[in-house]
Amino acid sequence: MVVLIIDIPSSGTLYSSKDVKVKFSKIGTNKKFAGKFKDKDDNSYPERGTYSQGNPLSPVSVVIPMPDKKAIQCAIEAGAAMAGSVVTANIGVEKIILNVISNPNIRYIVLFGKDSSGHFSGDAIYNLHKNGVDENRKVIGSKGLTPYLKNISIDAIDRFREQIITVIDVMGMDDISVLENVIHFTIQEPENAVKMDISRDGDIESFTLFDPGRFDKEPIRVSITDTIQSNGLHETLTHYSSSIVAPSIAKAYPLLIDAVMSAGLEQDLSDERLSFTRELLNVTVHIDKPLEDMVPPGYKPEAWLKDSDEVQQYLGKYANTYFNGDMAVGLENGKISNVKKKKGKEGMEYTYGYFIQKHYEVQQILKVANEVADSIKNKEPSRRILISLPDPKIFKKVSEVPCFIDYQLFPRYNSLDDVWELHATAHMRSHDVKNAFPANAYAFATILDKISSITGCRPGTLTMFLGSAHVYLNR
Repeated sequence: MVVLIIDIPSSGTLYSSKDVKVKFSKIGTNKKFAGKFKDKDDNSYPERGTYSQGNPLSPVSVVIPMPDKKAIQCAIEAGAAMAGSVVTANIGVEKIILNVISNPNIRYIVLFGKDSSGHFSGDAIYNLHKNGVDENRKVIGSKGLTPYLKNISIDAIDRFREQIITVIDVMGMDDISVLENVIHFTIQEPENAVKMDISRDGDIESFTLFDPGRFDKEPIRVSITDTIQSNGLHETLTHYSSSIVAPSIAKAYPLLIDAVMSAGLEQDLSDERLSFTRELLNVTVHIDKPLEDMVPPGYKPEAWLKDSDEVQQYLGKYANTYFNGDMAVGLENGKISNVKKKKGKEGMEYTYGYFIQKHYEVQQILKVANEVADSIKNKEPSRRILISLPDPKIFKKVSEVPCFIDYQLFPRYNSLDDVWELHATAHMRSHDVKNAFPANAYAFATILDKISSITGCRPGTLTMFLGSAHVYLNR
């Protein structure tokens, strides 16, 4: 048994700040008490983050949304199991959940300091415990932009809500002694319980603080890292900044659609095509192994494709068009083939292959392959190897402007494996994620594969930057 001696405050001790008032009142005997702690099976937590570890046998964890080193240190010294900051209301909150359910001794969450602007991560934690999540995994009642918990299981969320007795919200209180007292009072025996009243905007919340003992279920140890490795994850910071990390194209596809549909903004005005969309801006999609698991189940880029074998054939032929400026994909004698591209109304071929291989009178695929080879030969990890498509002189003259803007290659030496790797980054100004993402990602991966083969590199990662990632609502 670990004993912590605490003085009970005098009856009616009151603390106040601009927006919050906190009152502590004794319930039991006015004597010193011994806080009884339970055993913990493992002193480590599954998720890393901006937090400090304290006594793993303590029943309280402290969340300070905006970083405050002094408050974190005070919380640990006062006896908290963990104390740290969390800015985002999605992955940040998910990591807190996973760390808490790995330690059944933790029964209280205390929110202190300032909430994170825009994200309102503290508000998300409070409402998660109070209300849970809806069918889209959005925290019910949260006022943040993107409080979606997509990367952990419903079982983990339910366990968190069951294990935590209450979330004590003293955000807005700047008196550090309030935080210290809350922690102290959660570590005492039930017969020495302390009543806590929080007054905010005319509403009063009351809590009875004491050590309830270990939650009567086994710890659950799971990591978001495991989720990344198997399924990938997405995090939307705002409507104008999102990131997706996935092991493959097939895994990235549903994450991208889900990100747009759950956190995107529905546009009130139609675009140049008289289309209405749900949209996220500035989306990064990082694919760790783009040449594995390349075709999402159920994906059909064209309605006339009959089965997964035909989809695979189509994507292969589509990727070929990037290497030939005159080719498109179609049916020829009943077979999926590369066919001659017809000229558009402006008298120009509109394919990515045209701009890559013909428009600038430079075969850019061959050009970048030679540049990669030179980079390796000279042992210089270049940042200048680029395929470029836009030509501002003609874009005003054509009705269809390429969505694909540029493609950059990064040859990098992996000293651990003693091998040169080739990583690729593609920039799309606009992207129909539901219909076009798998096809374009497949083609970008094919370029990476072919140039890696020519230059003797090991194919690396593929990253795509999507200026406008959208789903059409009226098509």
